[in-house]
Parts: sequence; structure tokens; C-alpha cells
Amino acid sequence: MVGLGNPGERYRRTRHNAGFMALDVLAARTGAAGRVLDDAWVAEAALGGATALLVKPLSFMNGSGGPVARVLAARGGSPADLVVLVDDLALELGVIRVRERGSHGGHNGLRSLGESLGTEDFARSGSECGGASCPPTSPRTSSRISSPTRCCSSRRPSAARPTP
Repeated sequence: MVGLGNPGERYRRTRHNAGFMALDVLAARTGAAGRVLDDAWVAEAALGGATALLVKPLSFMNGSGGPVARVLAARGGSPADLVVLVDDLALELGVIRVRERGSHGGHNGLRSLGESLGTEDFARSGSECGGASCPPTSPRTSSRISSPTRCCSSRRPSAARPTP
């Protein structure tokens, strides 16, 4: 699982770091201890009876692909093994969209992954970051979230409406 975000305190609780925050919650709930390997934070977590590798690229969003490609190569993985957690400006609060593959849709982190991996055939899950509940004139990706646990679990998937 790859969580996209930007490193540093300045970005820590911004909506653009939804992927980082989701992995932080998963790591905390599973007791997974991470470590920095080159340019990525990596942890192994027990999820549903299997071991999942949690990865947060420590480059900025626009350069996420390189660190992810290096982790995949080191582990003998392929893009088909990925689930990428990312913010999605098009979704409303509480909505989660899961896609098996797709274009980057203007998201620079997904663009970087596609370029570095040579394909956009990897699963991705987007969570709300904007939509109509956040007016176009507001700083949607830089606005702060008070608690990553609240952001990542305040609405259960059963309460979220499906999206195409």
C-alpha cells in the first residue's frame, strides 16, 4: 500500500496528505513500526491475515514515482501489486472511490507513479479532499485536518455513497 503525500511538518495534516494519514492510522492500529529506507518510509503491517507493506515516498508529491519504483524493484513487486491511497478533489466528504486502474486525472502524484512505473495499471483509492463542500476559491489541498483518525474513519465505508 502506498500513501501519497508531502513530507514535513508544514504539510503533515493537510488534505493533500490523506494517503500519508491513512497509512499512519493503519500503522498505529496494527502496531507496525516503520523505518526510512533511502527515500521512503516503509513498514510491514498484518492486515486480514496477510502482511502488507506500507510505503510513504518521502519525496514531494510530484516525485513520488521514483521512490515507489525503487521499493517495488527491491521487493520484486510489480505495479499490479499496488494499492495507492490518494486525495481526490472531485469527491465529497465521506466518499471513497476505489479503482483498479485509471489515468492520473491531473493528480501529480499519480502522474509521477505512472511515469516511473511505465503504466497506470495499478489500483488506487481516493478519499474526499474537495468537491462541492469545499468552494473552488478555498485552498483545498493545503487546508488542515484536525485529526488523521477523524479524517480517515469519521465516516464508515457503508455510509459513503458509491461512485462510478
